[in-house]
Amino acid sequence: VSALRLHLFAAIKSVPPANTLSTGMLVALLIIKINLLANVILIINNNNSYTYL
Repeated sequence: VSALRLHLFAAIKSVPPANTLSTGMLVALLIIKINLLANVILIINNNNSYTYL
């Protein structure tokens, strides 16, 4: 999990400053980040559920 967090943090840090992007690009990046986070949370939840079997 920590490796995923580091990867996401690096991805967020590598995005250029907001003033160099159009609003549409910024919204698209936010949506992508939200989807990535949702996928990571789902993966973590799935892994946790398997440990109970």
